[in-house]
Amino acid sequence: MPTRDSPVPTGAPSASDRSPAATHGTLDTNRALGGLALAATVAVALGSMAAAANGHRFGFGSVTARLDVGVTVLFVLIGYLLYLPFARALTGGTSPPGVRRYARTRPVQLLPAYWVALLVAAFVYERAQPMTAVDLAQYLTLTNIYSPGNLLGPIPVAWAVATAAAFCVFVPALAWAISRGPSGDEARRVRTQWVGLVAMVAVAIVFRAWVVSSDAAELTVIARKSWLFNHLDTFAAGMALALVQVVDERRRARGAANAPTAAIWRRASLVAAAVAAVAFGAVVALGLSRQALVLSAPQEWARHLLYLAVGTGAVAAVIAGTRAPWFAAAERRRRCRGAWAGGPPASPTGCCCGTAW
Repeated sequence: MPTRDSPVPTGAPSASDRSPAATHGTLDTNRALGGLALAATVAVALGSMAAAANGHRFGFGSVTARLDVGVTVLFVLIGYLLYLPFARALTGGTSPPGVRRYARTRPVQLLPAYWVALLVAAFVYERAQPMTAVDLAQYLTLTNIYSPGNLLGPIPVAWAVATAAAFCVFVPALAWAISRGPSGDEARRVRTQWVGLVAMVAVAIVFRAWVVSSDAAELTVIARKSWLFNHLDTFAAGMALALVQVVDERRRARGAANAPTAAIWRRASLVAAAVAAVAFGAVVALGLSRQALVLSAPQEWARHLLYLAVGTGAVAAVIAGTRAPWFAAAERRRRCRGAWAGGPPASPTGCCCGTAW
């Protein structure tokens, strides 16, 4: 029978995780991830405006042409955020989030803003005329990416919204399939999730190899590149980061001696940021076409892998950085001033609770 001193057997946070410090850390993580999402969105917008202005034909055009990497960053981030509660439930052996509640909340968060922007772009700015009722229905339901003729509609970058919507449907289905696998101890449940992520990567590789080697019409190739299958490995990267975090959370809850220290998380954050920066510099240096949407097969693979390194590195840097903040001195001063409610007083060492970073 479990006792008060038994390890927490579920994916839910323990009592210690609900302390003010843990809550403060969660808020810091949410703010940092929100800032990253905003930066990625702005990058995509700037790249789109530069393309519409003069096709990136200016001094920094080689850089602005690669700002669409912000979509990859967002996909990795979405994979992390959506899979995190499922990873906690699957790892802890508890029931995943309810599908009905998930189905109600995710579309509500995603669709209204898109619908408003779509209708304004289509009927106020008249960016997609003429438009039939079938066309409008496809745009409203985010199924236009499966019809090459309607791929680039009133909002050209809306294909990313459609791909993310497909992933929202995919996540609970994958979690259900994993939960129906062989039961066992926690280590086996974690391995089962890794197998699922590896399978996603394998499907993406096979599908992408088919797309880039096909001789279909250019618009058809572009449409297929927007399908979820082509981005499963990108989403899997974010899901892997979520699983790594959950494993670390449970190790800390059990007081495991091999749990990564703050110094390790800080070094991991810096390494991940360096990987993202180097990968972005490399993809700029490749000298890829600034306007073409379809490249040769080797160029497609090189761009995808470097974009994936940028997205994974950027998200990993933020996640690891918030678990051991980069700016430790500023964070320590802010905590010691009692910036969060109920915080402990500053110790004579200048750190909260006498704990150094």
